[in-house]
Amino acid sequence: MYRGTSLHRKTRSAAALAALFALSALVSGCGGSGGTGSSVIPGVPSNASHSVVVGQYESDMNVSASWLDGEQLSDGAILYSSSEIEPYFANLAATGLTKIPGQLDHVRAWMQWFVAHINTTDVWNLGNTIYDYTVSGTTETPKDSADSVDSYNATFLTLARELYDTGDSASRKYVVSIMPTLENLANTVLKLQQSDGLTIAMPSYSMAYLMDNSEVYRGLTDLAYLETATSRNTADATVYQSAAGRVSAGIATLWNASSGTYAYAKGEPGGTVDASTWSVWYPDATAQIFPILDGVISPSSTQAQSVWTSFNATYASQWETLQTPDGFPWANIADTAVLMNDTSAAQTYVQNAVADYALKDFPWPWYCAEDGWYLRMMNQLQIGDAAEVADN
Repeated sequence: MYRGTSLHRKTRSAAALAALFALSALVSGCGGSGGTGSSVIPGVPSNASHSVVVGQYESDMNVSASWLDGEQLSDGAILYSSSEIEPYFANLAATGLTKIPGQLDHVRAWMQWFVAHINTTDVWNLGNTIYDYTVSGTTETPKDSADSVDSYNATFLTLARELYDTGDSASRKYVVSIMPTLENLANTVLKLQQSDGLTIAMPSYSMAYLMDNSEVYRGLTDLAYLETATSRNTADATVYQSAAGRVSAGIATLWNASSGTYAYAKGEPGGTVDASTWSVWYPDATAQIFPILDGVISPSSTQAQSVWTSFNATYASQWETLQTPDGFPWANIADTAVLMNDTSAAQTYVQNAVADYALKDFPWPWYCAEDGWYLRMMNQLQIGDAAEVADN
């Protein structure tokens, strides 16, 4: 699903250009954890061995968000390429933007586009789905197809929870207003759930993917949270949490203890399991991080530790330097590194991403979903460093 390019750009703001120049200075002087001369958190005594490179993180996040703004059309759509809108990728992009308060209007604009384009009827006879779109000038045309139904819907549920959790009053009000829509999207996902707990990608493609199901687990859990947080329906919260539990149980059956991997897919109903091997980058190896990334398993669990160790034994030198086998940046791996408390690896990734992409205006193969994961990862690094300084 990592393909395409985008040629649309907006003129950078003066603030974004200033941030870009700041990045250049930081990269030229950075060591293991950032550049010299970067700011520390106000009110916290400076500590040479624990200084927070907030300047680096904030500058990079602002430049990254500015680039992503340039991928958003006036009607709220976030481009996947210069001629395509793929809602799955746009959901991941917008989730990253929730980490920057000044970007929340962009997030709501995307969500409004998504809601306005939900299908009442579709080629799968499901309803409450969304298609990919082509773009030509100001004309957006549905393709009457999508890469999946389960992930597209589930990642929108997670986006809604992330927007609500910003605490912004306008954003919370908006999420509350679309709760019935979120429930409809979730109920469509539940139509795809099989007897083993796993969801298939769509009725016309009855494969249950590890990546998709990890996202479905997260999405259903997030909607259960919103049902309670918004005081809407505690009974529905139980329904969605229970369904998420069945997904988790289904994912557990994909684990192969002898190889230390999850199967990346399974045919349904009751079909063949597609085993994974570490020597195959995509989908085998890359699929392994998704149960960690989406909270199916705890980063401290034996499985997560085993997966992360094995993944890095083969690919650490490649993903940290952004020289992956398929050539894509895979920013979500760096996000996983932060979750696994492998912050030095994530910081190495940041330094290389700034040099290879940020300072070059994010050339292909960087695209909107990469940017979303990058923003999430940078936010986690910033929070982690702030906590470290506060403790010292």
